[in-house]
Amino acid sequence: MNYLRMFADEQGESHFENAELSSNDLPFIPEAPSVYVSPGQPVENLVFMRVPTSWSDDGHTAPRKQWVMVLRGEIEFETSDGDIRRLVPGMVVLAEDTKGKGHKARSIGDEDTLLGVVQIATSP
Repeated sequence: MNYLRMFADEQGESHFENAELSSNDLPFIPEAPSVYVSPGQPVENLVFMRVPTSWSDDGHTAPRKQWVMVLRGEIEFETSDGDIRRLVPGMVVLAEDTKGKGHKARSIGDEDTLLGVVQIATSP
């Protein structure tokens, strides 16, 4: 599965990179044919977020390492290096820029954006 990774480098500058999540053909669903399944990750929270049309911010860091899935609408993220990516339904981004300059976000289009956010568990 392809996803977009948003991260901060050692100088605190945020960037995007295209990444691939590995998966294996496994019998995951009882009594059904095998499907491709990624390795499991301990998670802390699942939240759904509705971002109103025309919402934007001046920049923030990710509150924690988290997967962000676009379920409805469109949103743009802009990293501190000036790269802008438009995410549409079905796209996934791993937000890891929890320090540094962070990123900007804005809801675009004519409908609210609905996001599913899965926050990765922190180590004790």
